Amino acid sequence: MPLPLKPTALLKYLKDNQITFLDFRFTDLRGQWRSISYPTSTLSINDLQKGIPLPSFAEYNPSDILEDISSRELWLIPDLTIPQVEDPFALEPTAILFCYLTDKLSSQPFSYDARTIAQKTEVYFLKQANIKKLVYTGELEFFLLDKTSVEALQSSSTLKGENL
Repeated sequence: MPLPLKPTALLKYLKDNQITFLDFRFTDLRGQWRSISYPTSTLSINDLQKGIPLPSFAEYNPSDILEDISSRELWLIPDLTIPQVEDPFALEPTAILFCYLTDKLSSQPFSYDARTIAQKTEVYFLKQANIKKLVYTGELEFFLLDKTSVEALQSSSTLKGENL
């Protein structure tokens, strides 16, 4: 069920539906989901509008060679422009917010955030390359399985998936 998109309505929805946790999710450059869950009782309108700090970003670093980010203070900024969902797999009632990574000091989007890259790509194709419509599709197996591998040979191809 989609959740409301205004911060005040979202907080009311969480309270009225006894949602225990709000899961702030983002995707690293390797395409892996990352998330941080907060108890809904600790959240404020400010958290939904201005974001939450991302603790110890080093463990989420998509690649050590991309950029030295140890000196940055990165924040998760919820994207309230898209419908949100409740997590059907969580043990406790949990709602999901997809987020952008933002550099708190400069207030600019983090240049290696996958959502920011996708947004810039969309702008390029729709305006610069004069493309009329873009279609996005996820590879569902990469979100449902813990480990996947693809093997492509001259005479065959194989997709293996594992739930760890």
